[in-house]
Amino acid sequence: MLPQRLHASPIVDIVPERLARGRTVLVGDAGAVLRPHSASGISKAVQNVFALAEKLNKSEDLGQAIMQWETEKLETLAQQSRLTQSLGRGMVTDAPDWDRMTTEDMPGWWESMIAGKSWFVDDERFNAAKSDA
Repeated sequence: MLPQRLHASPIVDIVPERLARGRTVLVGDAGAVLRPHSASGISKAVQNVFALAEKLNKSEDLGQAIMQWETEKLETLAQQSRLTQSLGRGMVTDAPDWDRMTTEDMPGWWESMIAGKSWFVDDERFNAAKSDA
């Protein structure tokens, strides 16, 4: 039975220009929202906290430690955002014909997702990918 009402939520990436102001920092999903294809919510928070703790332990200057942490985390978030967008395309909008996907195809598909490249989604691209192999 179909539901009487459908609900749709947009999937977006939000990567801010800043993660810190003074002594206040944003970690995990408070710092950036990446699409759910990466399942990175809690791991992002844990990584942020450990990286910040490492910077704070190595520096006498609190402000400098936070600035260094922020610079590194913003670079990491930009990379993660590109990856999650690629995964979103590869799993949703440009998904391969899963019925045609073989076990042998999976490593190439994953490599293409990580590299930000498209994989076949129709007969023409499927046949071209098969003939290139």
